[in-house]
Amino acid sequence: MDNFNIHSFYKKQYLAEALADNVDKIQISYTDPGFRFYGMYLTKDGKRDKISFNKEATEYLKDLGIDIQIPRMYDEDILDKIVDELKGKGIEASHDAAMDTT
Repeated sequence: MDNFNIHSFYKKQYLAEALADNVDKIQISYTDPGFRFYGMYLTKDGKRDKISFNKEATEYLKDLGIDIQIPRMYDEDILDKIVDELKGKGIEASHDAAMDTT
């Protein structure tokens, strides 16, 4: 454990807890037709923000302590795992493939 940095460990844990407190609900949306990533919506006190790129959404999840990549194409199994992780952190979460872009 020569590479273990306790300061870094607690910093990451603090950051994840702070981010989890900063959002009430996360909705991950995909397009229909096509089933491509459309956005991740973050809601806090009725205000909604959107993360438009799956790479940025994955980074946000990593900051929350969730090491699962947001899929570019709709993958129900992976998205269910992400939703379960978010719910475990006390965040209401869901995913859908219902964004009609036509």
